[in-house]
Formats: sequence, C-alpha cells, structure tokens
Amino acid sequence: MNKQPLPFARVSLLDGALSAFFKARLHGLGVIEAGQVDFFEESRVDWIKQAIAIVGEFKVVTRFIANPYTDCICVDTLIFLQDKIPIWMMSGVGSYAEEAVPFLDQVLTHNYRLGVFSGGRGPSTFEGDDANFIYQNTLEERSSFASFQGKEGIMSDGGTLGYHWYMGKALI
Repeated sequence: MNKQPLPFARVSLLDGALSAFFKARLHGLGVIEAGQVDFFEESRVDWIKQAIAIVGEFKVVTRFIANPYTDCICVDTLIFLQDKIPIWMMSGVGSYAEEAVPFLDQVLTHNYRLGVFSGGRGPSTFEGDDANFIYQNTLEERSSFASFQGKEGIMSDGGTLGYHWYMGKALI
C-alpha cells in the first residue's frame, strides 16, 4: 500500500474531529442548538438506524444495529475529513434494559455538554436525580481520543440494567 504524507496537522485535525463528535452526538440526542451542525439526517432500515451529521469539514456517521432476537446492540461511529478520508472510529456492543435508556441518554448528554471525552461515553460515575440508577464507566489508563477502550454499565438496587464495551482509535 502506497502511503501518502498527511496534508494536515494531526493534533489540530483530531481536536476538530472531537468537537464534531460532541456536536453530532448532542444533536442526535435531541439537544439541538443553532449552529451546532451544518446537516443532520437519520434513516432506518430494518434493525439498522443511521445518523449522519456534517460539522464543518467533518462528516460523522453513526450506525446503531440491533439484533431483533436479543437485546444486544452494536454502535459504530466513523469520522471522515471532507467526506472521503476516514480519520477516526469508535465501536461498541452491549445491552440495556429499556427503563435504563433515558438515564443513559442523560449521562451521555451531561458529558458531551461539558466537552469531556471519557471514551465517548459518560463520566466515571454518575447518579440519577432520584438515586435509583448508578452509572459507572471504566476507561483504560492513558486513554485519549486517539486510542481508548473501556466498559460502562448502569446498576440499580435490583442489579445490573445494562452494559456496553467500547473501543476507538484515530486512523491518522
């Protein structure tokens, strides 16, 4: 394979991709603020939901794939530069009880609004307003937007309500 030199600064490009990631994810969670994204579209085919957001020179493509026979879901996110050069990816798999999903959305929205990258998921711990749910995120040491992996989960008095293993890496 013939590699070409990068026509841009890696660090500043990843900083821009991280900003695009937060904006696209917030938009997808329904936190819609003026100027956040230039374009956003969701589509659904069978058990696959896809969200595409364009933020400046970045295209963020997220695919949610559900197994109709189990409660497992796979989530893949790719960030492209100028709609053609893949520069970052994230993938995860897990399962959440339906009653835990609104709490998970609250946790993720919290971290995305703060602009804190904890593996693209929530903070290390988070308690719900009514303290019925507790979220935990264990991110490997020395993780960054450029390379990371971890596991998150939501617990209640009744036990575990779900989990999600995830990993990601810069492709540049």
